Amino acid sequence: MFDSIDEIIEEAKLGKPFIITDDEDRENEGDIIFPAQFITEELIRLMIMHARGLICVAINQNIADKFDLKLHPRRNVAKFETAFTYSIDSKKGGSTGMSAYDKTNTIRNLVNEGSTVDDFKVPGHVFPVIARDKGVLERRGHTEAAIDIAKLANLKPIMVICEIINDDGTMARQNDLIKFSKKHGMKISSVEKLVDYIQNKN
Repeated sequence: MFDSIDEIIEEAKLGKPFIITDDEDRENEGDIIFPAQFITEELIRLMIMHARGLICVAINQNIADKFDLKLHPRRNVAKFETAFTYSIDSKKGGSTGMSAYDKTNTIRNLVNEGSTVDDFKVPGHVFPVIARDKGVLERRGHTEAAIDIAKLANLKPIMVICEIINDDGTMARQNDLIKFSKKHGMKISSVEKLVDYIQNKN
């Protein structure tokens, strides 16, 4: 039913989008994920038009520190709390920040080694989320899964993620996600398989 983590790692190395589902007793949702260093406007359009969720960028703490991305103030947080920072837009090369082109531009500038905190404005239309240091072994979320896969693929710890929503507005569950993966020719795996893979590797 699910593809192997080795297959997911190979997709990541090629810059291809893939799907990761979390546990059925957690959010029971799936995200499209791809490495930000391979970003194209076409990939962002895919997320906007077909996944329909919030486009976020999973990062590690080092990237957050580099761009002074502080955690957003929180109140009455959810059980599976996601570590959202303030949202950002690139100061250069875009317009309002909302279009697929502008989101692509912002994320591309986030990946750029020469970019600094002064190249971004807050708030914006791209939502960075910080992964826990120990990855899925600490928190079994899509943010951590994305950064763990980046590590395994020797990629930059900046991954674009977006929840998949059904045509009727409900969240896509496992069967929906498998159909979605087949329709769009994407590999699909799970946080559970990634946890097992990392534990066996260690």
